Amino acid sequence: MAARWVRELPEGDAPAELVEQAVAYCAELGPRAGDRLVNEDLHFGNVLRGEREPWLVIDPKPLAGDPEFGLIALLWNRWEESSVPDRLAAVVDAAGLDHDLARRWAFVRAVENWSDPDSEDPATLTAPAIARALA
Repeated sequence: MAARWVRELPEGDAPAELVEQAVAYCAELGPRAGDRLVNEDLHFGNVLRGEREPWLVIDPKPLAGDPEFGLIALLWNRWEESSVPDRLAAVVDAAGLDHDLARRWAFVRAVENWSDPDSEDPATLTAPAIARALA
């Protein structure tokens, strides 16, 4: 995915300096990304109260990579509750993950999701602010 983004991100809508940084992160992080199972769409709307177990995760979007790659969904939802850096730090600390790696992957994914400002999709609506906050 990162190798594809190196080619495709320059065609997006984000400012050139942010795209350049995202491409550099992809080129650096992609080849050494982990092989752990990651759900790239884990957020509060996809976690339900369960009956067999206390929690049920729905609508998974699995891929292999760094666990930090999947954290952005926790940033683009529940936007008004805290700042992007504070939410990122809270999630990284709770999960015991690498803060800088999480910040860089979240930045890349925000640049990748940057598009139509009239969209109703939380990922699209918040991507510009997330990218700027993590740049």
